[in-house]
Amino acid sequence: MIKALHTSDWHLGAQLYERDRLEEQRLFLGWLTETVKEEQIRLLLVTGDIFDSHAPSIQAQTLYYEFLAGLLETESGRPEIIITAGNHDSPQFLNAPREILSRLRIHVVSGMAGPEDLDREIFEIRDEKNNPLLAVCAVPFLRERDLKIAADPAGGDDPLLVYRRAACAHYHAAAERARAKIPGTPLVITGHLFLGGALLSDEDSERFREVGRLSSMPPELLPQADYYALGHLHRPQCVMSNECWRYSGSPIPMSFGEGNQVKSVVIAAFENKAGRPGSPVGGPRIALKEIPRFSRLEQIKGDAADIRRRLEEISCRGESAFIDIQVTHCEGNILDFWAEIEHIQAAALEKRRPIAILAKQDMRPGIRNAVMPERFTEVASLRPMDVFEQKLDGEQLEGPERETFAAMFREIEGEVLCGGDESDED
Repeated sequence: MIKALHTSDWHLGAQLYERDRLEEQRLFLGWLTETVKEEQIRLLLVTGDIFDSHAPSIQAQTLYYEFLAGLLETESGRPEIIITAGNHDSPQFLNAPREILSRLRIHVVSGMAGPEDLDREIFEIRDEKNNPLLAVCAVPFLRERDLKIAADPAGGDDPLLVYRRAACAHYHAAAERARAKIPGTPLVITGHLFLGGALLSDEDSERFREVGRLSSMPPELLPQADYYALGHLHRPQCVMSNECWRYSGSPIPMSFGEGNQVKSVVIAAFENKAGRPGSPVGGPRIALKEIPRFSRLEQIKGDAADIRRRLEEISCRGESAFIDIQVTHCEGNILDFWAEIEHIQAAALEKRRPIAILAKQDMRPGIRNAVMPERFTEVASLRPMDVFEQKLDGEQLEGPERETFAAMFREIEGEVLCGGDESDED
């Protein structure tokens, strides 16, 4: 038997309303290191969005490399590690240390392999006696530009259909190559994409625009496998009630909308035999291991009295919390109430109580929603993405529509930072 641990969407370096999340991320990676050791994990799969931006901070990079170094010290035998890029990641950045890391059994797949070098995405996991245990197709986030080069569409086809055909063709080619190269073992396929039937983190938003690769991919178009290790969506879940098609989700809540989600990693235990395509028989045994809450994200909604009462409860209990205040009903001008909130926050800081009010929103009917961050930042310290996020706030874009535009901006930013060429092939 072989045990694999599946995790994704770390978003190292991410901020929440300009508040650093590095300490939470450090605690998660420490917990993950201990979990790998305790569970005697043989294979660690990290399926995209390791970093939050194409140009991660030094602090975020340090967390990443310290985590990898810590796994090398595992006494019971260090795991094989496969890392694939997500849409937030820079292929060039992840790829830079690939040759060194591969000699430590840390394999990085940052960009799509061409038809002639599919073996770059195929990995064979063996036991101590060199017997094959598992075949892995490590497919990263498939960028539209790479797939257009592969498909070379002509004739004015719908770009969405062209993308789906090219992406599915790549998945099928990789799966066929893996089965031919490593027969008789269970097959794992990774992916960083939005599959149809999966749930978004923000269920309140019904707005979703199909923009190229950001649209959902019908699962039935993809090849059969014993397990799909998926990334991109932050809600931990299986797809269409299939326990072997799994999003591990983000390890910490990335927005207030995710504040109540139970976060977890997936542990899949495989027998040394391949399952029959389309049949659950022979598939891995799936277990979810809950990730501790390293901070609390809470939206407090209501009138002034409701909000005051809840803030007092949090403060008295000594809870650690990031807070988003939303006034949903209240008569008249609430400027005095906002001033009161400022005093509550100042008192919490003075008494060193672990609460931080990150945003205040007037959500009363007929009032234009304006998010007011708790602290203001010098323009010179803002990243381009920070400025664009503020623009999205002003346009009141939320949920998947917001992610669509944010992802488009990140890709443009990545192309600029990389000199207009994101190809990582030699």
